[in-house]
Amino acid sequence: MAKQFGGLGRGLGSLIPQMTPAHAPTQSSPAATESPAPAIEQPNILESVVDEGLRLIHISPSQIVPNPRQPRREFAPEELSDLADSIKEHGVLQPLTVTDKGNGQYELIAGERRLRASTMAGLEKVPVVVREATDREKLELAIIENVQRSDLNPVEEALAYKALMEDFGLSQDDMAQRVGKSRPFITNALRLLDLPNDILDAIKDGKISKSAGRTLLQEGNVARQRDLFERMLKGGVSIREAERTVRAHVRQPHLFRDPNLEAIERELREKIGTKVEIKMTTQASGQVVIHFYSKDDLKALIEHLT
Repeated sequence: MAKQFGGLGRGLGSLIPQMTPAHAPTQSSPAATESPAPAIEQPNILESVVDEGLRLIHISPSQIVPNPRQPRREFAPEELSDLADSIKEHGVLQPLTVTDKGNGQYELIAGERRLRASTMAGLEKVPVVVREATDREKLELAIIENVQRSDLNPVEEALAYKALMEDFGLSQDDMAQRVGKSRPFITNALRLLDLPNDILDAIKDGKISKSAGRTLLQEGNVARQRDLFERMLKGGVSIREAERTVRAHVRQPHLFRDPNLEAIERELREKIGTKVEIKMTTQASGQVVIHFYSKDDLKALIEHLT
């Protein structure tokens, strides 16, 4: 039975054991060439039990098939090349994590960058931790590894959260608990996916930051959003300037704005966990607007207010 694991607070070290260089296989040496290669059915050079339900073995990279749920889509060639050079010199210091598919094949759960770099470095064997895992646990582990190492760009991270929630029926609260993040963090991450594709591409490519993306989300007018985005790309507007521009547009229709309203909005936002706006239409009347970004948000709001 697969072990259960929680959020990032445990750290990858508790899920994936570390190796010292002395135990990490490097490129083949003359002595290694003279030794007969083990059969696929018995792939390990060194096998040990590292924790309940886990095994540490060494196998050929060719026996490892990719994780179809890998949340990371972009692998910078220069980073892989640098890692391959390091692996040539020091070996793989942290094992990959795999699950046994049978017939000498293993499916990768975590460590695709190390696997690619090990192949580039010409390693004949790589260290892996074999563990049992459901499809949900495979995706969770892959997300945990990438998020903890900051390997995912903001769009990949949001798509990974969305996939886990949709595929396994998780709420935002469930998602936050599983990956050790706050619920507002998950909500804000998912909101980025509401942006147009070309803006998402700019965030993925690092042309604008996710903070800039969140600012663009607040601009409800498509034409103004487009203009602001293009100015950001050209470096003609800072984040603070963009925020002031958006706030000016949002508040333009309001006839009256008490300086204490912002403090009240912040207090309400902290209490119910989502954006709240107080819009005054006269000196004594107006609207309180509570924002939600998913059915889960709406359900949580109703439960909180009733």
